[in-house]
Amino acid sequence: MRVALFISGRLKCYKTCLIPILQKAPYDIDLFCSINDDESSYYDDARRKLKLWLKGIEVKPFFLSDRFNEIFVNRHTNLPEPKPYNGMSMFYNDGNGFNMAIDYADKNSFEYDVYMKCRPDMIMDSLPKVTITDQYKIFSVIPWCNHESPVVTRDPVGYGDMVPWVSDVLVYGNKKSMRAYTDSYNFAMEMLELFEGRYGCDFEPTVTQNVYDKSLEVEYFSNPYTLDPTRHQ
Repeated sequence: MRVALFISGRLKCYKTCLIPILQKAPYDIDLFCSINDDESSYYDDARRKLKLWLKGIEVKPFFLSDRFNEIFVNRHTNLPEPKPYNGMSMFYNDGNGFNMAIDYADKNSFEYDVYMKCRPDMIMDSLPKVTITDQYKIFSVIPWCNHESPVVTRDPVGYGDMVPWVSDVLVYGNKKSMRAYTDSYNFAMEMLELFEGRYGCDFEPTVTQNVYDKSLEVEYFSNPYTLDPTRHQ
């Protein structure tokens, strides 16, 4: 089984968290990293230490678009600030990391069995056992916090039923399903227009709303984890 594993936004704690689970993964992994940062010796070192799995890495700063800056209004402050920079960076790099994997597979004339998003700073025993399916569905780890968000409605514009969060840390599926899952950046920009700038662009809520807006089936799996407390250093 061949799995495309993509990392988005940051490459923190990869030595202590990511490498150990890559080393004992029960399937073949090709790693793709789309990172919001400037190139430095840190990433030269990462390329060397991850070379057994790494098939692509892009390191470049993320910038909010002019349109975002023009229309965004923070619902809590009723002002243009603070902006959800980190969330939008994650959404963008989710899509870019997924597209890097797609491009690599296309150039080499094969298809991955599974596309998986994973944070590099997760402390867990192993990557999940995966289910291969051609269904339009994603498999989400049960989030460590038991929260819900309302789905968005388009006619009328607003919010609907409350649903459990879909994870933004560990999710997998087939190509079609993960293409939809990783479209959160475009979804957030569309919602900003629909809600006249007053859309939160938050992490799990936006991921969840994007999934339900695209009518993706969600199956949850248990894979206990924590996030490395040194990730902010």
